[in-house]
Amino acid sequence: MRQSGYGSRPWRTGSEGDSGVLIDGFKEEAVDWKSSDFRFVIKDNKLHAFVMRPPENRVVVIKILLPDEKVKSVRLFGGTELGFAQNFGVLTVQLPEKLPTTYTNCLEITFV
Repeated sequence: MRQSGYGSRPWRTGSEGDSGVLIDGFKEEAVDWKSSDFRFVIKDNKLHAFVMRPPENRVVVIKILLPDEKVKSVRLFGGTELGFAQNFGVLTVQLPEKLPTTYTNCLEITFV
């Protein structure tokens, strides 16, 4: 499988959410990201979930994990360990009130 210069590689799916990106050659339209939009890569058995727009209630819901993909921990890049719950493959994560960046934030999800 192809790896980037940073050692990450595509996960079994690259994204989750309702927003789409229209790319025409070298032109890309601005996207009004929703709190359900995520982008994924994996590195060293850690899933990196890019939160395209944090939800106002600060509870992230990632729906595409399989029931046998058990999460051990969730950490916010530039931050600390986060509280989470996992039921039937759905992962909910409590974000802190203040995020490390006003841009896209990233969750590092470690599996058991």
